[in-house]
Amino acid sequence: LSACIRQSTAELRPAQLDRWLRTCADAAVLEILDGSWRFRHDKLRQMLIEGLNAAELRELNALVALGIETVYENDLSRVGSLFEHWSAAGETSKAVGYALTFLKQLHVQAEYGTLINIAQRGLDLLSNQTSEETIKLKMKFLERVGSR
Repeated sequence: LSACIRQSTAELRPAQLDRWLRTCADAAVLEILDGSWRFRHDKLRQMLIEGLNAAELRELNALVALGIETVYENDLSRVGSLFEHWSAAGETSKAVGYALTFLKQLHVQAEYGTLINIAQRGLDLLSNQTSEETIKLKMKFLERVGSR
């Protein structure tokens, strides 16, 4: 969270951002765990998310995804999170790309239940599209499931 907050709030001066983070920590909203900022209670995070409209939620997911891509460039351990955020942002092409990479990881880790779930979600993202490229992508999803 901390690196992504810093990336997403780059227009703030460091002193402003640090003051904001300290204020949130003093109010028991945020905390540092293993060197990263996170919400102190999941209920707080969930309440904030529930207060957003669909457009705000898409925009924030896109900002988080961009922050992750920037801060953790080429870090394959982040592809699952990137799939989730780009999917929630409505960015199908980015979500599908990360889903396919994530499926490779899940196959290697033998996490077949999650693999099937992510493959289905990826196929759902493509369900209304019928271009030749989309059909090839759908086949890739099916191949990744079939290769287990």
